[in-house]
Amino acid sequence: MPSPSPDRFHAPQDRFWRVIDAALNRAREGARVVEDFCRFVLDAPELTQRLKDWRHRLAHLPWPRDRMVATRDTRGDVGTTARTEAEATRRDPWDIVRANLARTTEAVRTLEEFTK
Repeated sequence: MPSPSPDRFHAPQDRFWRVIDAALNRAREGARVVEDFCRFVLDAPELTQRLKDWRHRLAHLPWPRDRMVATRDTRGDVGTTARTEAEATRRDPWDIVRANLARTTEAVRTLEEFTK
């Protein structure tokens, strides 16, 4: 796998938008998994709708979407192959929910820190 070049992005701001883009994606993905659990496992329409609304609000934040997408570098991303043992182990659907709530919480924390 090629190592990322420090010159890959010309402006330091591009690296900032990579962080925001990745964190937004993680937050939305985690919320979607929990939304699907609420919808298909719990049959909870109110929770499902609240999660869907929140996920859509994330998708429509007033950030430069085109710029964020342009700064993606999946092939050069040093974190795409990093794995933990816990990722491969889910005992039951509640483990999936807990893991995705944690994923969403961590992603929102990243957004908070990088947008202060």
